[in-house]
Amino acid sequence: MDKPRKKNSRPTLRLALGAFTCVLGSTAPPVSAQGAGPPAIQLRRVENLGIGTSFSKAAMAKVGADLLALHAEYQAHLQQTSGQGATAPAFQSSNAIAPIAEGSVVINTAASGDPEALAADLRALGADKVTVFGRVVSARLPVLAIPRLKDLSSLQLARTAYAATHVGDVTSQGDAAMRADLGRTAFGVDGTGVTVGTLTDSYDCLGGAAAGVARGDLPAGVTVLEEQSPCTGATDEGRGMMEIIHDVAPGASQAFHTALGGQAVFAQGIIDLANAGAKVINDDFFYLDEPFYQDGIVAQAVNTVKGMGVAYFSSAGNADRKAYEAPFFPSGQFFDIGIGSGPEEAHDFTRLPASIPASRSPSRSARR
Repeated sequence: MDKPRKKNSRPTLRLALGAFTCVLGSTAPPVSAQGAGPPAIQLRRVENLGIGTSFSKAAMAKVGADLLALHAEYQAHLQQTSGQGATAPAFQSSNAIAPIAEGSVVINTAASGDPEALAADLRALGADKVTVFGRVVSARLPVLAIPRLKDLSSLQLARTAYAATHVGDVTSQGDAAMRADLGRTAFGVDGTGVTVGTLTDSYDCLGGAAAGVARGDLPAGVTVLEEQSPCTGATDEGRGMMEIIHDVAPGASQAFHTALGGQAVFAQGIIDLANAGAKVINDDFFYLDEPFYQDGIVAQAVNTVKGMGVAYFSSAGNADRKAYEAPFFPSGQFFDIGIGSGPEEAHDFTRLPASIPASRSPSRSARR
């Protein structure tokens, strides 16, 4: 297969991809953002959110409305809770899926030139968990540092790293569904000598791994290359996936790497698992700005490990036919759909020659 990673599953209609997706999937030289401005919808959205017009069009094109709105909201929270000390309530963004923890937000950024220079600049702003993969740099940035992003000459653009899993908590039926017990008996195999790698949110943030090993639900000596940090919002879905793998292949060794922290963390985790000896790797994770119609850095990492002889399995979104691509036509109608900083301006479908059926299923949980 040329593209082993399945396309993303989407609960909502997805319109034409924005600038960050184009940058992630492109190998062309970077284009300076200084002469470009954000689309009219972004300007109107920022005005509706009360952020004001202190940012130039070029600055908003680099930083994006979601991050600017988050910064404004966080500043308002600090002002409202000033003087309350330890009794001050924790910050809760109106953006329910914003990847925020301990005053920092996870971002994906694209370098205008040398990505290592961008990584150094982000660290100088106080960012941690800085990971470079190609031209993409992912990091946890203090929310208060968001306005300073616009001054980085090393930065082409920055966007919030929205992420989610394809499947939530389920009762393990993997062994029965695949009739793996029959295969183990017929061929005398149990996975011995093979290392299986898993990528999702967390493995042992909730502290149940030792009990899982004691019960026989997990193998001893699981290799954790990188855990979710901080553990805010963690579900230990990785441990659940690995328990299913242990049911199917009880003799296999297992390794884990978080996919959280931005697309660069996800892509680098794939490479790191392969370098650690994993011959089978699986994930159930996706970022909402992964490209639909070209390979982004995550798919490129999958192709790399495939070339190393690794079998890669990604949860099947099967959403190729659910994608929709067209130029954006502003309708002048705004709606709050509960995703992003909202309200969002609706696309004007009347500009198109034919009607398009669309539906929205219940929102799935997001990951930080």
